[in-house]
Amino acid sequence: MTKANLRGQFIHYLIPSVASLVSLSFYILADTFFIANGVGSVGLAALNIALPAYAVVNATAMMLGIGAGVLIAVNRGMGERERMQAAFRTAIVLAAGVGAVYTAIGVLCADKLALLLGASDLSHAYATTYIRVILAYSVFFLLNTTLQCIVRNDENPRLAMASMITNSLANVILDYIFVIVLGWGMWGAAFATGLAAVMGIVILSFHWIRRKSSLTLFDKSVKKQTRRHHDAARLEHDSNNDVTDGFILMAGKIIKGGFSNFITELGNGLVILLFNVTLMRLSGDLAVAAYGIVANIALVISYVFLGVGQGLQPVVSFQFGKGNEANCRKVLFMALRLSVLLGITFFVLGTLFPAQLTALFNGDNNAVLAEITVNAMKTYFFAFLSMGVSIAAASYFQSVMMPGRAMFISVMRSCILVIAGVVILPRLWGLGGVWLVAPAAEGIAMLISIFLIKRTAKDRKSCRAANGYPITKEGIR
Repeated sequence: MTKANLRGQFIHYLIPSVASLVSLSFYILADTFFIANGVGSVGLAALNIALPAYAVVNATAMMLGIGAGVLIAVNRGMGERERMQAAFRTAIVLAAGVGAVYTAIGVLCADKLALLLGASDLSHAYATTYIRVILAYSVFFLLNTTLQCIVRNDENPRLAMASMITNSLANVILDYIFVIVLGWGMWGAAFATGLAAVMGIVILSFHWIRRKSSLTLFDKSVKKQTRRHHDAARLEHDSNNDVTDGFILMAGKIIKGGFSNFITELGNGLVILLFNVTLMRLSGDLAVAAYGIVANIALVISYVFLGVGQGLQPVVSFQFGKGNEANCRKVLFMALRLSVLLGITFFVLGTLFPAQLTALFNGDNNAVLAEITVNAMKTYFFAFLSMGVSIAAASYFQSVMMPGRAMFISVMRSCILVIAGVVILPRLWGLGGVWLVAPAAEGIAMLISIFLIKRTAKDRKSCRAANGYPITKEGIR
């Protein structure tokens, strides 16, 4: 990190990050493909209804992983090994604990969740089955994603990439066996996805088995270092319980640092939920199935943009820790240029080949479903012209420990603008207005991001000081 040039550093993290996140999106895309061809359009609608539940799990995992990863990279740049260890240990405990809660909710309340998410009488049983199995694997999903972010920030992005690619390939193979060959339907698709996450954890564990990591959970010297960190937190907050306060303090920093990712991922689930309810009202299950196809293709593309954001994060966080403000901005503009180029490419592909993309997921060869999906895709893909800019900007603000701005961008593009669009646009243009919501929200979010980027230089200095990193002429100390 200290020797390579900035472009080389960025590429070193960019390629594994994009590959990892695209592979992650294939979890659901593979389920979509095999359910469409093995269960049919009702199963496809049920999958789309169940996706917000998965989005909550994934949002939590991304929050914990990115929040811990930022702290690890920044403190690596500052030479603060004790804080690196504390961030790692706290993130793992949080992932396991929250995952257990989600598992209990899935086992006990899956049928009620399916109804809450808008399942019809026709799709309710399918959606309940998928939600119950997916949430049963919550601990593994959270640990898998959290460990991937940590391994990447622990200077091993290739292993993180290898883990995700292996997961995705395993999910595709298991989906084919469980759904097509054995005929296990929705249960088989969800079961395959959960097993793939378990495989990911096994692969990531080699980062510690091969002793490539500078982080550990069990080393006695680390426990002493972490206890000193807890003691410092106790003194700072005038508390009597050093371990509890140290854990809570670090947990708060992790959640704060990764919260914009939580909003982004949760926003994806909220968008799906709002669209499902609106589409069910306007056109019924076929419109929901059509949106399921568009949403899953969009998920892959959005994860490419998230990969660009995660590629810049370790480099920018490290440079931030070293106090190199100019280098942080150089990496940001590399990411912005790449995001714009990718957005144009995806828009052109969606405009030229909507029928071919739709056919991959139309196992029933339903002409009405194909027509709705093609029309939706031609409009929806305008969103990709601007989406990458706001995602890269939010990742940048996270990386320089300005979570407020990152969260503001994420809340605007994933929640407020989408809700406003769903309320207004379908009233004006019906079904066509639904497909306009994402392009409108992303376009406005891009303008907000550009405005905030231009104001960063002055505000970042005050943020550094507020976070306990004094500024000198040479940088952060």
